[in-house]
Amino acid sequence: MPAVDLSLTTLFLQATGVVQAVLAVLLLCSVFCWTIILDKAIAVFGLNGQAKTFESAVSAGRIDSPWPAGLVRSLMRCGRCEGELRQAGESPADRRDRIERAMREVLLTELARVERRLPYLATIGSSAPFIGLFGTVWGIMHAFAAIASANDTSLAVVAPGIAEAL
Repeated sequence: MPAVDLSLTTLFLQATGVVQAVLAVLLLCSVFCWTIILDKAIAVFGLNGQAKTFESAVSAGRIDSPWPAGLVRSLMRCGRCEGELRQAGESPADRRDRIERAMREVLLTELARVERRLPYLATIGSSAPFIGLFGTVWGIMHAFAAIASANDTSLAVVAPGIAEAL
């Protein structure tokens, strides 16, 4: 009985064009998703570091220290600009609400920037199993066609097609 090569390269090269296309699409989607995941992880760790630095500075009473570029600097600049504005008849509570609203808008803008491209992850994550299932079904159909054309159901005939499909 001849040995059957079940390496990934051999299986890919012997697969039908449809199965190769499905594998290529899934590989590209995987690379795209991992790129987004790494980008978001770096952004979140950066924001976490800024938040910790800000927290320690506030705890130490160094609120007026120069801040590096980033979220904290934007929040501080926005808070100072809003705080310097005086509106006639404005109570301290109204002033505080106005400053808080302006800072919240800056924070929401930053969050929107950080959350950009997350819908791609959701779309790919929800559709990739169906794309893979399509490739599996196509491969099983191809395996059954090979079995039928060989008029033999030995393991040597069945194994390569099933391995390709799975």
